[in-house]
Amino acid sequence: MVNRKLFFVIVHFGDENLTKKAVLSVKKNAQISEDRLIVVANGASFGGDNFGVTVLNIKENHGYAAGVNAGIRMAIAKDASHILVMNNDLEYQKGAAETLVLGIENGFDCVGGTVSEGGDLPVRGGGRLSWFRGRTYPNFGEGKIAYVSGAFFVISRECFEKVGPMPERYFHTWEDVAYSFLIRKKGLRIGYVATPEIPHLCSQSMGESKTKTYYLVRNSSLFVREFGPLFFKQWLIGIEQVRFLWAILRRRWEIVYALSDAKKGISGKIDPLLDLSRRPENL
Repeated sequence: MVNRKLFFVIVHFGDENLTKKAVLSVKKNAQISEDRLIVVANGASFGGDNFGVTVLNIKENHGYAAGVNAGIRMAIAKDASHILVMNNDLEYQKGAAETLVLGIENGFDCVGGTVSEGGDLPVRGGGRLSWFRGRTYPNFGEGKIAYVSGAFFVISRECFEKVGPMPERYFHTWEDVAYSFLIRKKGLRIGYVATPEIPHLCSQSMGESKTKTYYLVRNSSLFVREFGPLFFKQWLIGIEQVRFLWAILRRRWEIVYALSDAKKGISGKIDPLLDLSRRPENL
C-alpha cells in the first residue's frame, strides 16, 4: 500500500453475502491485514468473526453516516492516517486505494473514485448540485464535483478530526452532500481522481419506495435550509408551498409528510409505525 496506515471501513447492512463478497474483494486486491479491515455491523448481524476482519457491532441502525463515523473512529483509535470507506455492495479493484491516497497526498482532503453503476459511463467521484431543484446529479465528466459520494471515498485523519463526523441527522441520503459542504467550509478540499472502476454489484437502497421518497424530499429541504444561499432558501420556501399543495392533490402523502417535517426541522430515522400511504391526521 502507498501508506501503511491506510484502513478500510465497510458498513454492513442487508445481505450478508454481499458484504462477504466486498470483504473478499478487498482481501484479494488490497492484501490488507485483518486489523485494518473494519466491517461495521450497522444494526445487523455479520458472521464474520472467522472471516479475517475486525467486526464492530452496533446494536441499532442509526443510518449510514453513523456506521461510517463509528468505523472511522475505530480506525483512528488504531492510528490510521487515511481511511477508505466503501459500501458493502461494491467490489474493490486492485490499485484503487493507492490512487485515492495519492490524491490526498497531492492536495485533496477527501477524495472519491470511479464507480460503475452498470451504465455507459461510470460515476466519477460524486455529483453535482442544482440549488433550484434541490437535487443532486451523478458526475459523469471530468469537471469539478459539488460533493464526494459516500459510497466510495478516502478521507485523511486530519480532515476527519478537523471537520468532525459525517452528519447523522439525515439518516438516509444527502449525508455525503452535507459532509462535503462542511469539509469545504473548513477550507479543505474535496475532489475526484480516476481509479480502476469499482463495480456496484447490487444497490441495497430502498428502491422506489415511499420511504425512500420521504427521505429524499425531506433531506434535500433540510440541506438547502442549512447550506443554501439566502436567495435559494427563499426560493425553496416559496416552491415548497406549491409542492405541498400539489402533493395533497395527488395524494402523495409521503411527500406531504416530508415537506412538513423539513419545515419543522425534524430529522433522523422516520417512525417505523408511520404509514406514509395514509393522509396525515392534521390535514
